[in-house]
Amino acid sequence: MNQIDHHLKLKKSEVSFFCTYMEGFEGMTAIRTPNPGYGEDTVLHVMVSPDYSEQFEKLLAGLQKEIEIEQVEP
Repeated sequence: MNQIDHHLKLKKSEVSFFCTYMEGFEGMTAIRTPNPGYGEDTVLHVMVSPDYSEQFEKLLAGLQKEIEIEQVEP
């Protein structure tokens, strides 16, 4: 398995914060916006390295206390 896929829905105004935060953990994630769409929300496709899956889950739980993030189906 090369990656663990997560699809996260969040406000477009929070995308920069989320991505900048994740960039601080080199090699953990790659992030794509497959279909930015219209409106206030977007879905990010976050590809997590299996080596960092546990750390990612902890980081995501912490971020969810600060900003609204919802895991959705692709």
